[in-house]
Amino acid sequence: MARESKVWLTKAEVMVRIGCARSTLDLWMKDGKGPRMRQLPNQEWRCAETDLDSWFDQLVLS
Repeated sequence: MARESKVWLTKAEVMVRIGCARSTLDLWMKDGKGPRMRQLPNQEWRCAETDLDSWFDQLVLS
C-alpha cells in the first residue's frame, strides 16, 4: 500500500495562511495552543497541511 505524501509548511507559510505574526505563532506553540509543529534536525519548524487544517477546523467549530 502506497503511503500518502504530506505537504509540509514552513512557519512563514503557516503565518500567511492563518494571518498572524511570528510572535503570536511562537506564543501559541509555547502554550500548546497552536497547530501541531515538528522541529527538524536543522532546527527548522514544519507543520503538516492536514494538521493545520484540523487545528483551524477545531477553532471554527468551538
